[in-house]
Amino acid sequence: MKVSVYGITVCFFMLIFTTCFSTWKGDEGQFSISIGGAENGRVAVPWGNHQESDEWVHVITLVGPGPDQKITLDNGKYIANFSVSPGEWRILVEAHLLLGDGEIHLMAEGYTKIDVKPGINRGVNIKMHEIYLVGTKGPAEGIVFYNEGNYLENGWKYLEAAPGDIAIDGTTVSLAWASAANLGFYGTSELLGSGSSNTQLILRKDPGAPAAKACSNYRGPKNYSDWYLPSIAELDNLQLAISNTPITSLSLSGTYFSSSEYDNDNCRTYIFGIGAGASIDAKISTHAVRPIRQF
Repeated sequence: MKVSVYGITVCFFMLIFTTCFSTWKGDEGQFSISIGGAENGRVAVPWGNHQESDEWVHVITLVGPGPDQKITLDNGKYIANFSVSPGEWRILVEAHLLLGDGEIHLMAEGYTKIDVKPGINRGVNIKMHEIYLVGTKGPAEGIVFYNEGNYLENGWKYLEAAPGDIAIDGTTVSLAWASAANLGFYGTSELLGSGSSNTQLILRKDPGAPAAKACSNYRGPKNYSDWYLPSIAELDNLQLAISNTPITSLSLSGTYFSSSEYDNDNCRTYIFGIGAGASIDAKISTHAVRPIRQF
């Protein structure tokens, strides 16, 4: 049986990390994962035409200072206890739907980090979300244009572009990259996923940098505060998504600033539309800016 992705209702799981009072080694920390919901410990997911014979399997993966851990909770089981070495652990939970005809579909996922202390119980909430597809709305009401990341390796999986360019009173504006000429080379990166750290670096070197500051101050429709000026590789992937999907809800045309530098006086820009590709322009020139975020 096939599962249709058309006309789906977006739904959520909720994981609740609860305190566990079992005993454990004094040099370890412990936490208990409880998957909660309204129907047998979960929220029903109206995704396609699954039947009562279909089963849910939750796969929990932990990556941290000790050996990686991975367990599977079979249908009807929603609690797991862990005793692990102290330190920061990354936790990924994946909800798989096993259909009666043998097909398996990843339906939802949730990710969080937890700082485990020796001999102490910890509790933290993590919200499961649907699998975001390129071209669909993200949690901040932007458009998802990349979904090839790795939660456990990078701490993020998706890239989401703001629904519009930076604007003032509803009118799109062109901004400079730097607030003054010849500010030197900051050491930014061109790599995918580096835009956030680039933006922070630019603002440390030049607190008034117009393009980076505008992206950092942007909040968007859902008032998220983690938007940033994308790297050149991130803009390239945005163009790929627009070309390959296509994403009609994303309209970019002309030259846009990236957060990646070329040298002391110039930075990387990206031209969208006909003849799309990376280019170079002066840091004191002005261009359009499109914030993005990772999650």
